[in-house]
Amino acid sequence: MTTRTAAEAVQELREIAHWWTDGQRGDPDRLIQAALRALIAGVETPSLPLLAGLLRSEQAQASELFGQVVDELGFGFHPPEDYWEGRLALARWWAAEIVGGWLAPLDGAELIVEG
Repeated sequence: MTTRTAAEAVQELREIAHWWTDGQRGDPDRLIQAALRALIAGVETPSLPLLAGLLRSEQAQASELFGQVVDELGFGFHPPEDYWEGRLALARWWAAEIVGGWLAPLDGAELIVEG
């Protein structure tokens, strides 16, 4: 396991959140491993140890706990109920992530175009 700084670990969680927010949940083990790396790096949120400590038999809980972690870290995204308003809000969030330097422009454009 590669040693990371807390900032790098949070950036990894944020990168996962960029895809996760659009319903691309991916592998629960990836969420758990990212949480474990963040915990080792010194990142602290109430739900992070819960996510990092999930057993294989508990992986169904990973998505919900990951959502709590990103909310606790302050970069969770909750789109409006209306589909089109939600898509527009999501594109705006990704654009803000690009401008903030948290999302690579090419990756952000891909998310926006495919979304």
